[in-house]
Amino acid sequence: MAKFTCSLCERNVELTKHVVKVVDGKVVCPDATCCEEYMKPVRENAGFGSALSRPGGTVRGKNDGLRTN
Repeated sequence: MAKFTCSLCERNVELTKHVVKVVDGKVVCPDATCCEEYMKPVRENAGFGSALSRPGGTVRGKNDGLRTN
């Protein structure tokens, strides 16, 4: 479950399923809107864990790209 809160009216919403999009360089959830704006996510954990951001905007896991053959 994902929790979101509105920065204007302090309304809280819990979504069981949601879509994540990049809009104007920011990661947002189009399903969580309130007061004509995107709601901010409430973080309960540290994030994606082993996802590493690479130059050029690519994201990959810690062991991706390592050949074992």
